[in-house]
Amino acid sequence: MAREAINLGQPVKHGKGVRWTRMVGGERWVSKTYPHETRENKREAWREFVHWREERLARPTPLPQDNLTLIRQAVTQKVQALLDHAELTANPTEAAVWRDLLPDIPAMDRDNLFRLTALVAGEYRGKDHTTVIEDREKSAARMKQATASDLTARHLADEYTRRLLRKAESGRMSYGNYGQAKSALDLFVAFFGAVRSLEHLSEKAVRDYTEHLEQRIAAEDLSRNTAHRYQQQFRTWIDYLVENYPDDIPRPKNLRSKSQLIPKQRKEPDPFTVEEVTLLLKHAVPRTRLFLLLMLNCGMYQGDIADLTPAEIDWQAGRVVRARSKTKRQAETNGATQPVKVNWLLWRTTWELFQQFAHRDGFCFRTEGGGRLVTQKTSTRNDAVRSAYSRLVAKLKRKRLLPEKWNKTLKVLRKTGANLLEKAENPIYAQYYNLYLSSSVAKQSYLTSGEPVPSFDLAVGWLGKQMGIN
Repeated sequence: MAREAINLGQPVKHGKGVRWTRMVGGERWVSKTYPHETRENKREAWREFVHWREERLARPTPLPQDNLTLIRQAVTQKVQALLDHAELTANPTEAAVWRDLLPDIPAMDRDNLFRLTALVAGEYRGKDHTTVIEDREKSAARMKQATASDLTARHLADEYTRRLLRKAESGRMSYGNYGQAKSALDLFVAFFGAVRSLEHLSEKAVRDYTEHLEQRIAAEDLSRNTAHRYQQQFRTWIDYLVENYPDDIPRPKNLRSKSQLIPKQRKEPDPFTVEEVTLLLKHAVPRTRLFLLLMLNCGMYQGDIADLTPAEIDWQAGRVVRARSKTKRQAETNGATQPVKVNWLLWRTTWELFQQFAHRDGFCFRTEGGGRLVTQKTSTRNDAVRSAYSRLVAKLKRKRLLPEKWNKTLKVLRKTGANLLEKAENPIYAQYYNLYLSSSVAKQSYLTSGEPVPSFDLAVGWLGKQMGIN
């Protein structure tokens, strides 16, 4: 994922390369110039843009040099009161209007500011609405006073996401899951009302939020799978709140109803062909070739390679004995201390390169500067394995050995191995795609872990031969 989707559009030519530009609030951001338009370069440019945008948003908006400052302040207070009223009275459509207007007021031109002043002051198109506006302001003030501030949607969402951030910082959760939860709850809070208390959460609110997500899908603002993940994050959050605030927050009976579920769409995997694997391994520098081999040999992701430690290696037999990094985090989150381990026999080529490049202290693999291969913060992720792969793909495209639009990702290597095993003619080999993926239910519940499985060794050896690897 879920993270914010990259939205840079098409690059523009600059010198001998390309660069991306974006406009935000009248300011233009320009990326550095890249030699080629690649997925990795686009990701790097996006990270730079997000950082620039966050710094810009953190700066106070300069007020126009005019004599309307007091009017702007008064209008802002009025609009905020009307926003509060719309949220507290569960009117998301009206709330969205006032919420969109608020950030525009500091820089609003004179004519639009006067129109808005007339509207919120109670006079519009020759009609006097003063009584209605004043009543809403007073109602909002009374409802806010009667609302427990520590039970508002915004407060509880922030409290929950801060907890997830601490887990991510301590390694007990991925930053990706934290980011997905934050995005999901921000969306719900904007819909439900930031200052509205979750004491008023009801079955109708759940139905309305599901309908809101469906509308966002129809408008192509959200993909169906993203909406599904957001809904799951919302449900998990409400379950957490009900458990921790049992006397204050009700649990809607339809919270997990199938009638309210937004179903996922299955995306058919597109695994590498044997020819593509052979091409990548042939042209990769030895260290990058090792990373690719580990992902094929052991079904690893980049994070698994980055987390490998010497204690997880059988240096005599050439084996990796560990649980996947994701499995470890899930075990810690669920209070388990012994996640299931899988014992992979490394192919001869993999083991030879492993011994050449792996450290026997700290983490097995590091960057040239001695840092972690994969580092992640709340909005950025630096991945040396992915960067090395992107350089390899760019080189193959320059040599016209890969089509310009070819764009398979490292994640697909794991799917490639699993698909080859599952389709093996030998039924013994075919049954091991689950163990290869480290997702066997039997291993979780009934069998010992971390020990060699002779028939699995044969299956892994067979897998290597299918791709021409000894």
